[in-house]
Amino acid sequence: MSDLDTLRKSLFRRQLYMVFMRPPQPQADPLAYLKPRLKEHIEFLQRLEADGRLFASGALRDETGHWDGSGVAILRAGS
Repeated sequence: MSDLDTLRKSLFRRQLYMVFMRPPQPQADPLAYLKPRLKEHIEFLQRLEADGRLFASGALRDETGHWDGSGVAILRAGS
């Protein structure tokens, strides 16, 4: 087996999940809605990253740049 085959197989063993996070209802001011929980949310994401479980995360904006409070995270997990 070539080095490239070995590298490719190691990638395929990592299961990734994309998680979409949305506010329960539309928000006129998403930051004001999220602010009371934002510190806790960011600390949670930092712990996931430190544990090697968070691959990437961030806010989701539409094509005009508008943000409704939605976000996405890509996680490494067994199931």
